[in-house]
Amino acid sequence: MKGKVIACLSCTGKTHFVLNNFENMDCVDHDMYDWMYRGKLGDAWIDYFKVRMQELRDKFEFVFVNAIPEIIKIIPENSIIIFPKRELKEEFLNRAKSRGGETAFPKYLDEHWDEWMDACENSPAKKIRLDSGEYVSDVKKLI
Repeated sequence: MKGKVIACLSCTGKTHFVLNNFENMDCVDHDMYDWMYRGKLGDAWIDYFKVRMQELRDKFEFVFVNAIPEIIKIIPENSIIIFPKRELKEEFLNRAKSRGGETAFPKYLDEHWDEWMDACENSPAKKIRLDSGEYVSDVKKLI
C-alpha cells in the first residue's frame, strides 16, 4: 500500500485542506457521508468504504477520512488521527453551527463528542491534537 490514512474529526478543516492542497500534495478526501447516508448500502457501508479506502491508498500518498469510531476501527495502525483537545467541545460545536447553520449536525456532534473523542484517544494510530483555533492546515508539517 502506497498511501497513509489521515483521519480527521469533523470541523477540523479536512475537506478545505484537501481542496486547497491537492495540486501540491498527492491527496484525496474520502468522505464517509455519501457512503453512510446517501447510498443504498445500509449497515454494510463500512465494508465498501474500507475497500475503497484501500484502493485509494494505492493511488494517493495521503487519503483523508473522517475520524468516527467505525472508521477508526478499520484504519491501519500507521495512520494519523487529527482531532481537537477534548476541552474544545464548545469551539467545535460553534464551528459546526457556523459551517452549516442550524442543521442537525451540531446536535449530533454534541451527542457523540465523548464517544468520538474516546475512539480517537484510544486508537493505536499517531495522534495530532489541535489547540484552540487550529485546523488541519495548521499542522500540515506534522503529516
